[in-house]
Amino acid sequence: MPQLKNEPVRIETGTTRGWQVRFYYQNEDGETKYHSKLFSDGVHGGRQEAWDAAIEYRDDNIEDFLKEYRDSEIEPYRRREKRNNSGVPGVMFYERENKHGETYYHVRAHVVGEADTTRMQTLSTLEHGNEGAVKKACQFRYEGLSEIHGENNPYPSWERLYNEIVDTVGEKYDLDAIEPD
Repeated sequence: MPQLKNEPVRIETGTTRGWQVRFYYQNEDGETKYHSKLFSDGVHGGRQEAWDAAIEYRDDNIEDFLKEYRDSEIEPYRRREKRNNSGVPGVMFYERENKHGETYYHVRAHVVGEADTTRMQTLSTLEHGNEGAVKKACQFRYEGLSEIHGENNPYPSWERLYNEIVDTVGEKYDLDAIEPD
């Protein structure tokens, strides 16, 4: 069964403050579409309460969403953004070329925190190796999400993030799965 990555997205524009749950999929024409629902801080009594409601909605409805598309020709969309090339939101690969014309990668992890502050870490595969750079990026992303969400972190461990990347692009970047702690 396909797995969706449905971490709620923080929305703070104008007077809107809340968490949005999105279920992504591709339609018959291959276009990326999504179903969304907003959980407002004001309606739910605060930022954490809105987060809790969004997680509950996501968990209660993801199976129904998958069931609707499971037997059709429409495939659920795995990644949240078109530019995401790792399969895990917040971790991306960037191809670079050194002065000798050799291709290598940077792995960038980012976390959007309080008041939309963004923390990023960029790691060179030349310095850390492919696996080392990806592992450090996953640790950074996991720790950042843990600071924001505490026990409600959508990932149980940084190893889970890493293994999801291996499942998606491991062969391309020569990555091997690891056993979670």
